[in-house]
Amino acid sequence: DNNATLLKKKKKKQAGSASRAARVEEEPQLLDLLSSEQPVGSGGVVQAYGSSADGAGNGGMDIAALFAHSGSPQGMGLAALAGGLEEAQKQIRDVDVPELGPLGSGRDHGAAGAATNVTSVDLRGFEVRVRKAKDFEQVWTAGAQGWADASASVWSPAADSTGLGKASVRLCVGHYPSREGNPARAKGVAARLIVELASTSSSFGLAGLGATERFLEVARAVLPHPRRFKLVWSTLAGGKPLYVWRPIAPSAAYVALGFVATCSEDEPLPSSVHCVPARWCVETRTPARAVGEATGSGANSRPGSLWVVNAAGLLGATAGHTRPTDAAYDLREDIFRLEHHKLDKMI
Repeated sequence: DNNATLLKKKKKKQAGSASRAARVEEEPQLLDLLSSEQPVGSGGVVQAYGSSADGAGNGGMDIAALFAHSGSPQGMGLAALAGGLEEAQKQIRDVDVPELGPLGSGRDHGAAGAATNVTSVDLRGFEVRVRKAKDFEQVWTAGAQGWADASASVWSPAADSTGLGKASVRLCVGHYPSREGNPARAKGVAARLIVELASTSSSFGLAGLGATERFLEVARAVLPHPRRFKLVWSTLAGGKPLYVWRPIAPSAAYVALGFVATCSEDEPLPSSVHCVPARWCVETRTPARAVGEATGSGANSRPGSLWVVNAAGLLGATAGHTRPTDAAYDLREDIFRLEHHKLDKMI
């Protein structure tokens, strides 16, 4: 009898272990989800825990469902953290953008800078500074054929981004032509300049995600992205495609300081460059300086030229070899303390 009782208990224990193992295999665990390479919405995380939109996996991960199993031993008491993590996920999704780009799908305020009432933005505690650009990424370089100077090249400032602990961000206002290679290593030429948006508060970088959201709000109001671009000139000289674009400011209240170059015919993203308030600018006194000339010889080659057009060392271009005739601008000051500038007067 004792042996029969022990055998019966052993079989029952084995059956229970098998049942628990099956449930664990069927139910994805939090660590598995966090390390999964499946994208949200592809039948991975969302299929396992439903959707916050319609329960069918069509609207993003349902944080509440993710922690619904927390009453089990595998849940590790995570339900208490669900509310905090849900809010953190929302904020991180909203601010995880490169170079102050659009805030996710459907929230692109950058093109016109006025999807919200920008005149109501609080500018206190911020300033815009003119700084020397230090790091660059090559956009294009001339080929050996079709150019009078094969050393011509175009550079963009290395991407900067907002983030926790940061109190300033440098913003692209155009690309930089060069015949000396990387401008960071060029000697005997004027420094390239860039615009920096900064907080004047010593504690700003410690204020977390809410502060970053305010950073983005100020940037879009004061230094908006262009509405679109106009192709100024293009060439396939030397087998090195080059397209030069002029940013079209969102309104007459703003101007673009420099052009943008690409290696494809696709129009650049508005978030790739920023405009500045026209009232902050004066027409440059720096004579335009030619950096490279495409001769126009060879198949698919069109004559044109690249120019440094202002004191910031920014890019201009013409379809030909004559000096650019469009007005070029410099910022009139090195620091603009935004509490001294009212947005309704600025725009």
